[in-house]
Amino acid sequence: MAIRIKFLGTASGTPISGLFPASALFEDNGKKLLIDCGEGIQYQLFRSGVGLRGLEAVLITHMHGDHVLGLPGFLMTLSLLRWDGKLVIYGPKELEGFVTFTLKITRSGLDVLERTEFKELDSAGTFSVGDMMVTPFPVRHRIRAFGAVIEERSKPGRFNVDRARKLGIPRGPLWGELQRGRSVVINGVEFKPEQVLGPPRRGAKVVYTGDSAPSDSIIERAQGADCLIHDAAFPKGDEEEAHAFGHSTWGDAVQAARTAGVRSLILFNFGGKAVSNISKIGSEARKEFQETYVANDLWECVVKAEETPSLRSDG
Repeated sequence: MAIRIKFLGTASGTPISGLFPASALFEDNGKKLLIDCGEGIQYQLFRSGVGLRGLEAVLITHMHGDHVLGLPGFLMTLSLLRWDGKLVIYGPKELEGFVTFTLKITRSGLDVLERTEFKELDSAGTFSVGDMMVTPFPVRHRIRAFGAVIEERSKPGRFNVDRARKLGIPRGPLWGELQRGRSVVINGVEFKPEQVLGPPRRGAKVVYTGDSAPSDSIIERAQGADCLIHDAAFPKGDEEEAHAFGHSTWGDAVQAARTAGVRSLILFNFGGKAVSNISKIGSEARKEFQETYVANDLWECVVKAEETPSLRSDG
């Protein structure tokens, strides 16, 4: 009952020394979703040591270069590595043409392209990556852009051992069947899962804004989330400039977290002004929202639904 997140990059816009373009890898039960793939993200992916096993989907939030220019190169590398998996790439309608054109004129990665399916975010709806349900939603940026809700499927309730024993259900495979939601029959008597299981347990819920100015869609989607990952491209106090560029300040992010009632907040997607004061951002933000974390490149965390705090840093 956890979503593991590895931040491959945390910078916004122009290259910043030591930071790669904003990108994150989400993993649950070995299945992986990559969100955004700017320049150098494939290097970060291999540097992180997480590997390609289980990678099922890529989501490109919008067509600005710092979110998409690394994707053709990544697919070329998959071809060179003789990666034989299948990939679904979700993104704006222009994405398929951009990637296909680039690979064809460079005459590379075409075998991977044959095993890749492109789907437009406008019509994708909710899709699954393993046990994660991913729901894209529009945000406020200079061009059409999307955030995403990443939510685990609910799990069966906890197994009541004492209740099972009182009902005369012997320990062993039958317990496993009941835990998987299947009825069992013993000596002609049927036992149903609800007789020995507690209420269903909800999965962890994470909301990823991508590039966005403050948006009602973020507040709506983030209601009660375990973790909100929010654009913080500008320092607090620079709201006018940030919003003009389709971005947020860390103050905007804190306000969104408080309004939506989330359990934890991760700041990322830092522009040059924010990076110059990044050591102070966390301490200042925590004065307004205690469970605030500042992401950095290759930082890893685990988000859980039923624990306090909801987020554990592994990096």
